[in-house]
Amino acid sequence: MIKAIRNLKLRDRCHLFDNTSGLTLAEVLAGIVVSTILIGLAAVAIMTFYSKYVELSYFADLQQEAYDLIETVKYGYPFEELQDYVFIGATNADSLRLEELPGGWGTYSGIRCIPDRSAMGHAYDFVRYYWRRYDQAVFVEARYGIRYYQEQIFPKRGDDRFAVTEFTITPLDVYDPNNVRAIRVDLKAEAVISDEKKKEISYSTIITRGR
Repeated sequence: MIKAIRNLKLRDRCHLFDNTSGLTLAEVLAGIVVSTILIGLAAVAIMTFYSKYVELSYFADLQQEAYDLIETVKYGYPFEELQDYVFIGATNADSLRLEELPGGWGTYSGIRCIPDRSAMGHAYDFVRYYWRRYDQAVFVEARYGIRYYQEQIFPKRGDDRFAVTEFTITPLDVYDPNNVRAIRVDLKAEAVISDEKKKEISYSTIITRGR
């Protein structure tokens, strides 16, 4: 009787080990396929998110830098090397002179701001803001005493994300380019997101000379 009970327990233990189950080859392959699909979908989602982030980031930077350019034309450019420089823009100049775009036939793409020249050694001071079509950029040029400056201000030199496609200045009071008190500045610029995609902005503002 005791021997029969022992044999029964031994058979139960063997039956327990025989029932351990595993994954079939088909189940393993199905898992690999599902995992591959999920990873692919996640990669597409990440790439889409990154592409949209870059687009929005470029567009936000374009808007900010274009706004900064308009403010610079209004109030003056901060030359870092010249601590005692009085910023001269269109609003605080003694006089304004418009400059014609080469080949533009009456299209003004530059403005020369003349400050107070009464101080000794400053008879030729000026600050000039102008667009160069070839570079698709706006530059500042200035003379202060014996010092001379020229810089590309929008987009910054080496920044190939942006391009200025239009920068025109229209006199609003009198049509004498050497004596204007009010102007309209029209700016168009674009952000190059990719070879196939670009974002464009368009600004227009009126500036009056305060002096």
